Amino acid sequence: MPPKGFKVITITEELYTDIRTFYQEEREALKHEGIRSLPAWLTTALYANIKEHRARQDLALKSKPQAILIIDDDKEICKTLKSILESNGYKVDVAYTAAEGGNRCDKKFYDAVLVDIRLPDAEGVDFISKLSLRNPSMVKIIITGYPSMLNATEALNKGVDAYLVKPFEPGDLVVTVKKTLKESSERLRVVQNRVLAHLSESIKKLEIESRS
Repeated sequence: MPPKGFKVITITEELYTDIRTFYQEEREALKHEGIRSLPAWLTTALYANIKEHRARQDLALKSKPQAILIIDDDKEICKTLKSILESNGYKVDVAYTAAEGGNRCDKKFYDAVLVDIRLPDAEGVDFISKLSLRNPSMVKIIITGYPSMLNATEALNKGVDAYLVKPFEPGDLVVTVKKTLKESSERLRVVQNRVLAHLSESIKKLEIESRS
């Protein structure tokens, strides 16, 4: 039987790699001990929990608005962006410093964060790099009024999904947010499909081995 409270959270590319590595290492170890297969409960419980998690994700997307955090020390810009995004169905919070934004991210899950490139207490791109460690699946968008300061390659390497150059039209903001959220969801779904396919294959092998 699986341990009580066994749960699986968001399946990221890193977690997928960890799962594959775990299976390979465990299979080698069990083979060395003369045991034929992995514990059946582990494979089936993981498979079931990932499917359950996906079902909850799909339900959440349909039943509640996606949450967005805006981090910018310009209160007027925060107010304007918040109004635009809320009028398009998003739930929006604001923060005026990196410290405040980090605290909010620690207490609440956000689907996306919009960060100004220059904050009073941090550089936006460096701050996003730290946010990526906390929540790799969160969409991260840089807002900048200084396009010459933005090294696009460096920004992508540090976890930035997109950027907006001020001043921008409300429509550009909405399109960018929708596009990056959709792309993030599709990437996550691809990784989940790979994990489920791998586990499904393992379950079939376990069933065959149990009958032999």
